[in-house]
Amino acid sequence: MDAATGHAVADILVGDFNPCGKLPVTFPYHEGQVPIFYNYKRTSHSWDAGPNDNRYSTTHRDVQSEPLYPFGYGLSYTTFEYSAIGLSDSVLSKEGAITARISVTNTGKVAGREIVQLYLRDEVCSVTRPFKELKDFALLDLEPGETREVRFEITPEKLKFIDRNFRYAMEPGSFRVFIGGSSANAREASFTLTE
Repeated sequence: MDAATGHAVADILVGDFNPCGKLPVTFPYHEGQVPIFYNYKRTSHSWDAGPNDNRYSTTHRDVQSEPLYPFGYGLSYTTFEYSAIGLSDSVLSKEGAITARISVTNTGKVAGREIVQLYLRDEVCSVTRPFKELKDFALLDLEPGETREVRFEITPEKLKFIDRNFRYAMEPGSFRVFIGGSSANAREASFTLTE
């Protein structure tokens, strides 16, 4: 380890530099959860089964079902609070676009950088789709107590997938948008894609 590396580590440990990285993978709580990832395919074994509907869920009986560290998770010396998501429209046409807005506030005592993440979910589709997919992100530098709005443009291009005929396609229907600091900690809103 050279001197520059030592100084960089020391700056982080004493709080002179506020880390802002996010995980590009999911870390399991227990090896019995492997393989584990945020964009698993939705099946009858979904993790989101309710407390009275767990007969066919993939919950573990001896350990928690959630990962130890989800995709997109990161540490910081400050904290961030997210407002509710505001959509410019609840209906998206195949030639249009809608804007998703969210306000992020640095609620800590030091300046920090947050990586705001946008995920989308196709609620019903002709092929099995992931539970949610990362589609966009934004870097936000905030001073203590500062609030800023982040805007994401959602276009039909972000809703496309490979269909049963191996073509890039999109289907009308209901979609859910998630915006937050990780794949497991996000606000939600819904919109519809029309013909």
